[in-house]
Amino acid sequence: MTLLRTLGAFDRVLVWLAVGWLGIGGLAFVPSPWSILDAFQTVPLIEIRKAPALALESLPSLERFDVIAARPLFNPDRVPDPEVSPAGAAGPVSSGPVLGDLSAYRVVGIAGDGVTNIALVLKSGGETLRLKKGDSMEGWIVVEVGANGVSISGGGRKQILTIPKAENRQETP
Repeated sequence: MTLLRTLGAFDRVLVWLAVGWLGIGGLAFVPSPWSILDAFQTVPLIEIRKAPALALESLPSLERFDVIAARPLFNPDRVPDPEVSPAGAAGPVSSGPVLGDLSAYRVVGIAGDGVTNIALVLKSGGETLRLKKGDSMEGWIVVEVGANGVSISGGGRKQILTIPKAENRQETP
């Protein structure tokens, strides 16, 4: 109490207000006396039911999946892959041109004025090709050179060669 006498009137009011608010805040953590009545209530019983029996439907016939096989989801043009004859078989199965492997090619750049675009395509051997609409490479025909990449077609299929995106190899802090 001697500490309060040395303070001014305004400071004493502030100290009493702070003590009062701390007291009220402390009461917020004291349980209500009415909560003792909760101890006398009965606990409801939990009812455990048996799970219903599962009835599995039979699988549809394989003919129903022919529609899906005719338009495969993972080919961009939704056309089935051309059939390839096994090694040693007599004659090719498809009558179309023999198409080269596209995994050896990588688009490194696209340049142009919007009307005439040229794509720079790097072959795995180090050779750089300059392709424009109408050019061909290993049986594939360049259909379009655009900002999204190089669209090519061959053997009734369409593919898009895109510029690979750079990976972020920096570690996160």
